[in-house]
Amino acid sequence: MGRFWAIGVGPGDPELLTVKAVNAIRRAHVLYHAGPQPDHGRAWGIIRDLVRPEQEIRVLFGEGMREAARDDRAAYRPAVERIAADCRRGLEVAAVTEGDPTLYSTASYVWQLLAERHPDVPVEVVPGVTSITAAAARVGWPLAQVDDMLAVVPAAYRREELRDVLARFDTVCLLKVPQALPAVGEALAEFGPGREAVYIENVGAANEWVTRDLAAAAGRDQYFALVLVRRTGPASRGRQHPEEATQPGKLWVVGLGPGDTRLLTPHAEEALRRAEVIVGYEAYTAALKPLGLSAEVRGSPIGAEAERAALALELAAQGRRVALISSGDAGVYGMASLVLETAERTPGVEVEVVPGVTAALSAAALLGAPLGHDFACISLSDLLTPWPVIERRLEAVGQGDFVLALYNPLSSRRTWQLPRARAILLKHRAAETPVGLVDRAYRPGARVWLTTLGKLTNEGVGMETLLVIGSSQTRVINGRLVTPRGYGADR
Repeated sequence: MGRFWAIGVGPGDPELLTVKAVNAIRRAHVLYHAGPQPDHGRAWGIIRDLVRPEQEIRVLFGEGMREAARDDRAAYRPAVERIAADCRRGLEVAAVTEGDPTLYSTASYVWQLLAERHPDVPVEVVPGVTSITAAAARVGWPLAQVDDMLAVVPAAYRREELRDVLARFDTVCLLKVPQALPAVGEALAEFGPGREAVYIENVGAANEWVTRDLAAAAGRDQYFALVLVRRTGPASRGRQHPEEATQPGKLWVVGLGPGDTRLLTPHAEEALRRAEVIVGYEAYTAALKPLGLSAEVRGSPIGAEAERAALALELAAQGRRVALISSGDAGVYGMASLVLETAERTPGVEVEVVPGVTAALSAAALLGAPLGHDFACISLSDLLTPWPVIERRLEAVGQGDFVLALYNPLSSRRTWQLPRARAILLKHRAAETPVGLVDRAYRPGARVWLTTLGKLTNEGVGMETLLVIGSSQTRVINGRLVTPRGYGADR
C-alpha cells in the first residue's frame, strides 16, 4: 500500500518550501496540483525544479479553480478515486497546494474525501508557510504579540461582519478580497487613523504587488490577494459610530453576568464595544479579555466603588464614552445605584443602566428551579447595612416562608454572620429544609452542592458563593432543587 501526501508548498517563493515538503515531493511517483494544466499552475511553478522526468504530473480537475469550487466534492471525486487506486498499487501519491493544506486549501478537500471514502489509504499532511505569515514578514508586521488577538476572515463571504471583526481584533487578515474590496474600504473608513491596512497580491512570487492604498487595488481581481489590517495605537482604538463623533459623552453601567462571556447580553457587549474607556474592578476587567475589546481599561483593586463611580462620571463629563462594569446585574448589589446617586452632582451626563444576569438567577439555574415561587434576596455583608437591620429582614423572610437567596455570605473577616443567619431561619423552618450552594457560578472552578439548613456550615463558602435556602415547599427532585409554583395539594 502506498501513501497519499497533502503537501503545503508555501505562498510562491520556492525558498520557502520546507525540508519535509521537498523530501515528500521527491519521493512521490505521482504528483497532483490544481492546474489548470499539468505543466501550468501556481503550485506547479513553485515545485517544477524539483520534479524528476519519471514522475507523473496530473491536475486535480480539468476546469478552473473558481468554477470547480462551486461543487467541491463532485469536482474532486474522480481524482480521489484515481489516487486511491494508485495507492493500492503501491504508488506514493502527493498533491501539492499553495500555502498550507489545512487553510482554505484545495488539498484539504482531497484528503478529507479520500479518508472518508477510502479509510484504508494512509494519509499524511505536510504543513507549509501560509500567505498570511509570508505577507506579514514581507511588510514587517508582527501578527500578534503578548495578548493580541488575530482573526483570519474570508472577506468575500463575511462582508456584513467586517466592521465587527475589525473592532474586535488587534490584527485581521482578510483573504478572498478582490470582490470585497469596496466593503473592506467602507469598514476601514469608520476607524479613520485607528487602523492601518496593506494590500498584498501574489506574495513571494515574481509578480508580487504591494500597496497601502486600497483604492489603487480596486479592479485588479487577483485571486491570490489579501489585506492585512492592524490597530495603530490606543488613542484611536475602537469603532466609532458616525453619530457619536459630535455627541457628548455617555456612561453605560453594565452588568456582566456571572462571568461566562456566553451569558453576557448582546446589549451589554454592544455598550462595551462602543465604549472608549472601561472602568471597573481589575478582576472584572481581566475577565473581558476574551472579547478583544478596543477600549482603554481603567482597572482598580477591590473596594473604592465610590471612586470608580466618580471617575466614570468625570470621564463621561469630558465627552468620552465610558462603560462602568459590575458583576451580575449592575442594579443588584452593584454599581448602578451609586452612580445614579453620584450623578446628581454631574448634570448633563447621560447614564444608561444595562441589565445583566444576576448571581441569584445564575445560581438557581445550576441548582435546578429553586426560585419557582416568591423569593427574597439578602446580603449578609454588614459593611453598608447595620447588622440589626439584616437580622430583622432575616426574621421577616423566615416568617413569610420565602425562598431566600443569600449574597455575600462570608469573607475572611466576616465569619459569624452565616451561622447567625442559619440560627434565625431555623426558628421558622425545619432542619431538613434543602439548601443549595453555588461557588463561582459559570466560571472556572465552579462548584455546586446541596445540604440542609440543619447541616449548613461555613465549609467551602466564600464571598463568591451564593446560597439558596428553600421554603417549606422546596424539595430535592433527582438531585435538583425545586420550588413548586404553588402551594395547592394538587401541585
